[in-house]
Amino acid sequence: LAAKGSGTVRNLDEARASTAVNQARVALAKAKIEKFHLRAPFDGVLGLRQVSVGDYLVPGQDVVNLEAIDTLKVDFRVPETYFSVLRVNQRVDILVDAHKGRTFSGTVYAIDPQIDPEGRSIAVRARIPNPDRMLAPGLFARVNLIVRETEGAVLIPEQATMPRGDEQFVFRIVDGRVATTKVVPGLRREGMVEIVEGLSAGDIVVTAGHLKLSEGKAIRLRMPDKG
Repeated sequence: LAAKGSGTVRNLDEARASTAVNQARVALAKAKIEKFHLRAPFDGVLGLRQVSVGDYLVPGQDVVNLEAIDTLKVDFRVPETYFSVLRVNQRVDILVDAHKGRTFSGTVYAIDPQIDPEGRSIAVRARIPNPDRMLAPGLFARVNLIVRETEGAVLIPEQATMPRGDEQFVFRIVDGRVATTKVVPGLRREGMVEIVEGLSAGDIVVTAGHLKLSEGKAIRLRMPDKG
């Protein structure tokens, strides 16, 4: 109408301003509607709902927990004495009471560079694949960290070793007599110690009564009854 002279430029400007205001109101209404929908930032499993229909929500209020459980993280601590053998990509095997007899394996992906000054331990974190969702966040796990795999390793009870200064010795039975043998221990686990040097597979060592024995003393082996 303004172009044809049937309307004024003022009316045209007012119509344009009104249109812009109405477009802004539409955009505001759409933005409010979008906020009525909660969209998770990742795929996961919903937990128990914390609110009911009709409840008034305030910013920051928990509505429902969302857990991504296809891959879980496990945090555990290792004594500082094992710091030198810790590596990223080492395998971990975990056991949980919820699935007795089953082992779940994962891989170390982070090692805390700072030692805990109170517990003298190192925090380690691993990823555990959970494709069948047998595990759940919060489960207590027993962790076995595989730092090295050695074929044919020689293990003896810890009580078989005798410290002398900075060295370790064992009483080995050779031709019916006691032979003091120097050994180099390796890793320890569950009351056993690995012997890196000094013993071979099949060697017989004394595990108790060291104070009654001495170098070269004759000893008689008694095999346990099979009954």
